[in-house]
Amino acid sequence: MKKSRVIFTIVVLLLIVASFVFAKVFNDLKKENKIKNEIKEIVKVIGTENIDDDGVSAILERRIYEKGNYAIVEDSIKNYYHDLYSSQKNITFLMDEDNFSTYLDIKNIKEDGPTFTKSVSNLQTTKAQLNDKYTEFKNQVTNDSLKVSYIYNKKVDSYYKNLYLEFINEYTPSTLEQDMETKYNNTLKLIDLYNEAFVFLTANKAHWKITDDVLTFDDTVLYESYKNITDKIDKLQTKNTKATEQTS
Repeated sequence: MKKSRVIFTIVVLLLIVASFVFAKVFNDLKKENKIKNEIKEIVKVIGTENIDDDGVSAILERRIYEKGNYAIVEDSIKNYYHDLYSSQKNITFLMDEDNFSTYLDIKNIKEDGPTFTKSVSNLQTTKAQLNDKYTEFKNQVTNDSLKVSYIYNKKVDSYYKNLYLEFINEYTPSTLEQDMETKYNNTLKLIDLYNEAFVFLTANKAHWKITDDVLTFDDTVLYESYKNITDKIDKLQTKNTKATEQTS
């Protein structure tokens, strides 16, 4: 009889422990799923072309957990995405076609020609800034050491640090970097083409003039050469527009 009671007591205790463990695991999974949903929402809004800054800020600033290990994981994730989003915005601003659209306008050719010192300088500055910002962005997307730095010194054990990195890597789409890389490379080509146009106009400054707000050349071959450059610019801008539409 005593033995039966001991066995019964052990079974009851095991069931209680199992229930406690199951409840904790279930509760942890619920918390993890909530964080996953937050990441999915963040990635969705920052991956669109016409980004709503207020909407992004609202998601990144809100917190579903105020204390505990999962609060630290959530806070670290949102701090990471805050910096990633800021970096993405900086690059997007530099690549905006409006920054380049007036370079070959008659007004700019009149004001900055025939040597185009200001235009060339502005293009060089934009290219240098773009290279710096893209390097920063790519590092944020691909460098696990940098990602982990957002949670490294927080008071959580390795499980939560690994969970943080797992979530970041799993839910940040590879297309985010790929799309940015495509636009970045196309923008560098665009800058080079504008530079080529200005070099051409400067080298042939004695052979062109502006008449009735129209750029004209005194040599058909030179005109065709210049038109070839501007046609490449137009095609590349069209390509960039199509790429943007496909990702929006």
